[in-house]
Amino acid sequence: MIEVSDDFGNEMNRLAEMTNITIGEAIESGFKNSHFLKKDLLYGKDNFSNFIDEYLLVVGSLDSYQNELLIAIKEINDSNAIEHVFKELFRLANEDIWLLNKLFQVYKQSDSLSNLL
Repeated sequence: MIEVSDDFGNEMNRLAEMTNITIGEAIESGFKNSHFLKKDLLYGKDNFSNFIDEYLLVVGSLDSYQNELLIAIKEINDSNAIEHVFKELFRLANEDIWLLNKLFQVYKQSDSLSNLL
């Protein structure tokens, strides 16, 4: 048995509940994601650097449009819940390394596909 801190256990519980999976699946997913990220950072630094540069430009652009987007969301659905979802999505897009890694995997696939064309 592995001994874990309360913070780590609480975070795994939160992630598992948020994604509707078991704690074991959340830990396994985190391990796989960190493995892919480490591999990308070791062997594909240039691609990852390009992705981060482009990603930060896009997220920066979204940040400047955030108020306009929130107004548009309110026009579609005058719900505080959906506004909260949008804000959380925006926070995750800026802070969550797992999400960033998943987006990089998509970026790599898209780049591979465009090279084939």
